[in-house]
Amino acid sequence: MCISKLNPYNMHIGDWVYVRNKCFRPIRISHMDEIYIYTDDGDYYSYADLEPVYVSDKTIVEFSLPNKNMIIKGKDGNEYLFSVIDKEGESWEFLTNSIHMLQRNYYGIREEYLKLKWKGANL
Repeated sequence: MCISKLNPYNMHIGDWVYVRNKCFRPIRISHMDEIYIYTDDGDYYSYADLEPVYVSDKTIVEFSLPNKNMIIKGKDGNEYLFSVIDKEGESWEFLTNSIHMLQRNYYGIREEYLKLKWKGANL
C-alpha cells in the first residue's frame, strides 16, 4: 500500500516518519493535531514536510524487525510481505512499503501498538 501524502488521518502517535530536507534519521511522533506533528524533543513539523520511512533491508535492521509476533516472508516489488500472528495464534499476511503502515497493520491484527525503537546511526 503506497501512501503519497501524509496527513492527520493516516498518521498516529508513535509512528515513525522522515522530515523532508531537515533530518537524515526518522523521528517518532509523540503527539499531533490537525496542523502539526510533535516530537519528544519539542520540535514540530507540518504534514507537508513529512515523508514515509520506507521498509528496506536497512530499515529492517535499524528497527530490529521482525519482532516476536511477526515474520518477513519476502518481497514483492517495493513492498515487503509481513505475517503477523494475532492473539488467538492465527497468522495474517499483508504487503507494505512503509514503517507507519506496518505499525497500522500490526495494530489492526494484534490490537496493540507495534512499539519500535530506531537503532540506526545519527547522521
